[in-house]
Amino acid sequence: MKFTTLLISLFIAIQGYGQGIIMSPIGEQEVYENARITVYFSTLKYFESISLSSSDIPSFGTLMDDGNGSGRFIFDPASSDIGTYTVTLNTESGDVSSQSRFKLEVKAVPSDATVYYIDPVNGDSSNPGTAAEPFSTLTSVLTNNLGTIEGNTFFYLRNGFHGSPVFTGSHDIPVYVLAEKNHSPDVKKLNFSFTTNWYVSGLNVSPETNNETTNSVLVNVFAGSRDIVLTNCKIYSIEDASVWTTNEDWYANCGNGIIASGKECMFKNNYLKNTWFSVELRKSDNEFSYNIINWFGADAIRGLANNQKVQYNQIKNATVFDYFHPTQPQHDDGFQSWTFSVPVKNMVVRGNQIADIADPNLPLKTEIMQGIVDFDGFAEDWIVENNLVITHHAHGIALYGAKNCKVVNNTVVRNPMNLFSPNFKAWIRINPRKEAVGGDLSTGNLVRNNIMATYQDEGKEPGSQDHNKIGTDYTNTFEDYAGWNFYLSENSSSINTGEEEDAPFIDADKKRRTVGAVDRGCFEYNASEEDRDAPTAPTNITTTQVTEGSISLEWDASSDNVGVAYYEIIVDDQTIRSTTATALIPNLIFN
Repeated sequence: MKFTTLLISLFIAIQGYGQGIIMSPIGEQEVYENARITVYFSTLKYFESISLSSSDIPSFGTLMDDGNGSGRFIFDPASSDIGTYTVTLNTESGDVSSQSRFKLEVKAVPSDATVYYIDPVNGDSSNPGTAAEPFSTLTSVLTNNLGTIEGNTFFYLRNGFHGSPVFTGSHDIPVYVLAEKNHSPDVKKLNFSFTTNWYVSGLNVSPETNNETTNSVLVNVFAGSRDIVLTNCKIYSIEDASVWTTNEDWYANCGNGIIASGKECMFKNNYLKNTWFSVELRKSDNEFSYNIINWFGADAIRGLANNQKVQYNQIKNATVFDYFHPTQPQHDDGFQSWTFSVPVKNMVVRGNQIADIADPNLPLKTEIMQGIVDFDGFAEDWIVENNLVITHHAHGIALYGAKNCKVVNNTVVRNPMNLFSPNFKAWIRINPRKEAVGGDLSTGNLVRNNIMATYQDEGKEPGSQDHNKIGTDYTNTFEDYAGWNFYLSENSSSINTGEEEDAPFIDADKKRRTVGAVDRGCFEYNASEEDRDAPTAPTNITTTQVTEGSISLEWDASSDNVGVAYYEIIVDDQTIRSTTATALIPNLIFN
């Protein structure tokens, strides 16, 4: 017999905590010794009063409450703090609560790295850049010392205004630009021009840091750039947009957040606030993950090229009714893509929370934000899974001109505020491409395990749809629809009624779905939290029975501090799960 591939892997899980408050996903965090990062988080719902706490925050960390469910962790580790930590965030309001955990890694600066310090207040451009005699600003360093900057260089930035840095030059390994421990450096904007391998962390990016307003782009990664990492930054046009009382104020003063025309870039753990087009990913192989976009005009995210990942972001509070824009009238979208010629392929839109209006006090509320849409396909080989979409508009998820896309385990609901468009029902829709760009049919798509008000396909047979919960019985489906608790209720008909094939193994909270009986929608009722301690590998794999076309395997069970949920055996493209240390492998070809 012949195995082209045989792989046995394990999945270990512990029972998760009950959830009542939906929190922004928090990804794994990293911070270098003697640097600072800020980890932003926010409840999806607006809370007048909420309690935030953490029992295991390390001694170099601080938990800040910014009000109404928003807050941040600030970490300032020293060299003695190098290591890995697990941090828990507890949120509680009345009789509802939630608990989130994330891993924090404090990393050592390599012993062969070059380290400089930059201080706009006490530094000088003629200094050597030591901790005692720092350079002046990041902008001056990049302008005057560019020829001497090499990979594996670490710049520690101190408090003060660092100008509008322009990053240029190519590096084989990254150059690191970090906020120094106990410092929060400011810049007006960031530009990456035909450059590679920059890692930028911990900056405040806003014209307001220099007492200005502008509608220019705040972070611009120009074409020809590659391998840019931007993490744990706050990017905003203005801190308090309540002073903008008209649409025209937003048009004149609000800048776009991130325009990424480079390739293979990562934008992670950032907080974008009061931006116009918040993010536009124009080139392939970019990732935008674990970010918060709050108070935005126009589109929150545009994904316009192949092999992009847009996952585990929280997007909320769309403002300005843009059909009235004087030069560019348009609809607002949580996520939008389009193409008029070459298809956009292999897009992953996963685990995002998208709400058109979450703050009841939001000024200039939009009436027309759509969820996840592509009206000018083709979208080919997309995965749209585990998203929570809350909107007044009918277009919860809509793909026009879709080929071989999987739309699985999403929850699409009408906004409980019921402010606009009373007759609209939040749907999932797979349509032919627009007539204006070809009118081609959608084919080969899968719509499975979703919760939605209605499914639309114009009878054009764009693929298959099954195991979906269709209707507006929100009261019996969710724990507390009116209270923005979209976890499944105890007696929900969506529990254990999904189809396991093609369902994601984890839910929107990144907890393990029930083996053999998955739920519909983005949250699994009996989900289990992943254990962070690695188990032992299975050993002594032996064959116990061989028949024509099959083989039975047996191995010594793995051990773990909590327990093993199940094993996966992968043979070529076939995946088999086993909850015991045995498995039957069928459909083999004997040579």
